[in-house]
Formats: sequence, C-alpha cells, structure tokens
Amino acid sequence: PAASWAAAAEPGDRVAVSRPRGAGFTDSGAEHLLLAGDDSALPAIATILEVLDRPATVLVESADRLDLDVTWVAPASRPGEALRAAIAEQELTPGGSQVWVATEAAVVRDIRSDLLGRGLSREELTTRGYWRAGESNHPDHDYGED
Repeated sequence: PAASWAAAAEPGDRVAVSRPRGAGFTDSGAEHLLLAGDDSALPAIATILEVLDRPATVLVESADRLDLDVTWVAPASRPGEALRAAIAEQELTPGGSQVWVATEAAVVRDIRSDLLGRGLSREELTTRGYWRAGESNHPDHDYGED
C-alpha cells in the first residue's frame, strides 16, 4: 500500500506516520532473552532492542550484513532452516527464557515445535510467520500457533 501511495503521490499530498507498536513483544523479565528472525524481522527486532533495557541474544538469517550488533546466520537452501539450526544451539532454560522469532511461516511452526519440545512453555514463546515461501502478499498474522 505504501508503494502504491508513493507512486501516485504529488507535492502537497499528506501522509501519517507512526512508530512501530512493539512487534508483539512484551518483556517478561526472563533470565535469558532470544530474538531471532530473517531480513523481514529486522524492523521488529530493532524496535524491540530500542525499548529493551537489558542484554539479549539476537540471531538474524540474512545474506547481507548490516552494521548491527547481532549474530548473522548465513541462509541455507531452505529459507529459515539455518536460523532454526542456530536457535537449536542456544542454551535456553524452561521457566527462565523468553524467545521471539519471526521468519518464513512454515519454518516458524517448526521452530515453535522444537522449542516446545525442549520444555519451553507457550507463554515463553512469541512466533510470527512474516511471509510464506511461494506466496506474494502473505498476510502478517500467521503466528505459527497451529
């Protein structure tokens, strides 16, 4: 929608801009905080880090490297699989961890299942399927909970 508006915009046209809301993240105060995602999650991760007042582990699957203090994960052949493997290597303690993940919708379901299988509770997880492989304009409401 923004690109269509911008393409048709003329001098004097007005637009309203607001800050990002919070990316569906509420800090629970858990001992260990993990934020993970792909390129599509970078704006949300940056928003979370801006308001966070404590350290967090951040994993980003991307072929590009920006000047950010994160652990960069090189993509695998299937989008999200390298991120899934990197998350699996993290030391997470049930009852003491909080995880926020956003990536390809099918992979986010796998990651959620992996984390639940490691004993983390649903309350310790926030997962977002930001996009779906092979689909354009996938709605940003796939929370990987089914």
